[in-house]
Amino acid sequence: MPEIIGIAVLKKTYTDSVNRLFSNEISERKAIMKEALDSVLKAQTAKIKKLYLSGPTSDQSITQRRFRSTTIKGETRWYSQETSRGVEGSISFGEGIDYTSMHIRPDAGNITVTTGGRFTIPLPHVRNADGSWKAPYKPGNLRYVPGLFRGGKGLNKDILWQRRGKTVIPMFVLKKQVTFPSRVPMEDIRIDVREDLKAAMDKVFTGFDFGYVRSQKQ
Repeated sequence: MPEIIGIAVLKKTYTDSVNRLFSNEISERKAIMKEALDSVLKAQTAKIKKLYLSGPTSDQSITQRRFRSTTIKGETRWYSQETSRGVEGSISFGEGIDYTSMHIRPDAGNITVTTGGRFTIPLPHVRNADGSWKAPYKPGNLRYVPGLFRGGKGLNKDILWQRRGKTVIPMFVLKKQVTFPSRVPMEDIRIDVREDLKAAMDKVFTGFDFGYVRSQKQ
């Protein structure tokens, strides 16, 4: 779900210094605009990954691709390109990850998801520091783990337990319904991008009228 950010060239209101510097060449101005946009998108993407997509979280392992450890953070990228009117770019969140839309949404707040079966949620001791599942546990592959069984006969049936010798240990919680908070404050990111982009433009251009296109979901 990419977020598009664009800068359009509007009225040609130059100062003398800008006229001399760029010689009225639109292509030159676009190159400078793209460089500024690149720096903003790169910095914002790094900020998003550090503040909102890092650290051990209870839902991070659920956002992995089946049989793989690819995360939303790993699949969050930016790009930019020149267009006929200016330049545009985007930040793409978790492309190809099944549960991205649960965690990265344009609106704030929580979303509740229900399944016909059960969500399998690993307990803290089954997760690594980055939220991924510890070996030998893998999403979709639990039936092959020795000693793992669903509760019954005095054990909570909404838990997957594992027998280790004479000990029985709770490993996974089975939930029919899971509530996820929105991971990234999208409106705050849009405001930050617009402000940083305007500051970058003002730094390299003086007296030139740019139109700032509101960021939008593609």
